[in-house]
Amino acid sequence: MWVSKSEMRRLLAQISTAESRALRAEDALAAERQSKDWLTLQLTSRLVTKSGQYGLDHEKSEPSQTATQHPRGYTHDPTEIDLAKLEWYKQCAVLAGKDEDDAVMKWEAEMRGEQPIYTYEDEH
Repeated sequence: MWVSKSEMRRLLAQISTAESRALRAEDALAAERQSKDWLTLQLTSRLVTKSGQYGLDHEKSEPSQTATQHPRGYTHDPTEIDLAKLEWYKQCAVLAGKDEDDAVMKWEAEMRGEQPIYTYEDEH
């Protein structure tokens, strides 16, 4: 079976058009799948976060440049509750016959996110 040159050019043009259409369709499908995957990941992250666990990030979150560190290394600025806790620590230290500086040091350690170390003598 012989095919003329003009028929061969027409067939090759149709194949080229079909291939490009198939590639565009595959790209569109991949983009749609990616958007659905992202949406599913975001919804899952919200559900997990709402239940009190760590959420999932689709992209690595970078620390904001505007966030500044507290001069004393605290995790946050002291609130009224934190200041009331400091006063309570001081009162407990005075009642235990200790120096208030020890109470301040333990409060500051808490504010930095550290676990204050209590010795056995402190507890009894």
